[in-house]
Amino acid sequence: CPDGKSDYDYIGPPEGVSVMHALKPEWEVKPMGEKIEDGNGQKIILELAKLLQQQTKTYMDTHFVKSNNDPTLYPKLLYAQKFQAWNWIVGTGVYIDEVKQAFHQALLYQGSIAAAVLLLIGSICWLVTQSVLNQLGGEPAWATKIMQQVAAGQLNADLGKTQPGSLVHALASMVQ
Repeated sequence: CPDGKSDYDYIGPPEGVSVMHALKPEWEVKPMGEKIEDGNGQKIILELAKLLQQQTKTYMDTHFVKSNNDPTLYPKLLYAQKFQAWNWIVGTGVYIDEVKQAFHQALLYQGSIAAAVLLLIGSICWLVTQSVLNQLGGEPAWATKIMQQVAAGQLNADLGKTQPGSLVHALASMVQ
């Protein structure tokens, strides 16, 4: 969130007594396991504790309102893991729409850079191609055909108007 309230950590034992919550210091040392519910009424601390009985870390999909001014439920992904030494659950969460927004911003930024690089590479390729064509005096296939005709003894090959300094111009001078 722009207000900085979507990135936080929390710590508590499986029973739900809050040890630390970065945004809610008033919860510290209080039994919050039965009180903290997501937007669908799921008691998330107790559910995380249950999931962590079978594994050392877990993810959980939930839905929360972001502020009191907006009653919309936003999808949120929670992550928690056991800290065995002190019998704690350490966790954090992120709103999915904020992840999508950050992804799209990064995609737009990096896509713009990629487009600029491709445009630069394309411009360089075009300049190199023009330089080679100018040095040859025309398309490589046409220049090769004319040179083969002259090499075969056809000194009346139609070279057309040639660009001074080009390979085909030098060939025309030789033929004359």
